[in-house]
Amino acid sequence: MNNFEFYQNLNYVYPELAICLTDSVNGVASFYIPVLTPSLETGTGAYDIEDNNVRTYNILSDKSSMEINACTSSNYLELKLPKIRAYNFKKQEIEEIEDQCFKGDKFVVVFVGGDPEKPVLLGRYYDALNY
Repeated sequence: MNNFEFYQNLNYVYPELAICLTDSVNGVASFYIPVLTPSLETGTGAYDIEDNNVRTYNILSDKSSMEINACTSSNYLELKLPKIRAYNFKKQEIEEIEDQCFKGDKFVVVFVGGDPEKPVLLGRYYDALNY
């Protein structure tokens, strides 16, 4: 099976909501996905907290090979925005337009193969009551 067949047979069973935390820059924005980090705070915007809970004072041997570094916990993922395809009637062709988003915009995100490390934004989320 080649790559084209793989992408034709994708099954987006579990779509989730992604909330934009920052305005987009060059087609990339920071998104909070509640299902991935339900216990982290979102009201303050995007943040990174660097912490190192590993204590090495009781290790007497050489610690240089352990490469113990601080752990960074974040409440966001940086995701590339999907391009918008629009038909230009004057030129009689389909154009791809770079999308922009602003803080508070909502998108639908899926995880390819169910892997939380492979998120893909499908498009904007439009609430039926507010549309």
